[in-house]
Amino acid sequence: EAKVLALRAEVMIRMERHLKAQGWTQAEAARRLGITQPRVSRLIKGKWQDFSLDMLLTLAARAGLHPELKLAA
Repeated sequence: EAKVLALRAEVMIRMERHLKAQGWTQAEAARRLGITQPRVSRLIKGKWQDFSLDMLLTLAARAGLHPELKLAA
């Protein structure tokens, strides 16, 4: 469970940085990601409890990032 939370936090941090680097407003990011502006706000604020890892990976892909999952033994 702790690993999943760490992964969610990492994806959120990278998404927040990417959205800022693109120079998108929250409204534009919402349109591009297919979610509402308040949801973009929660993403940027790091409200990890509002997003599953699956949803975060989907949003990252929609934003133009290329998430990868690597499993280690």
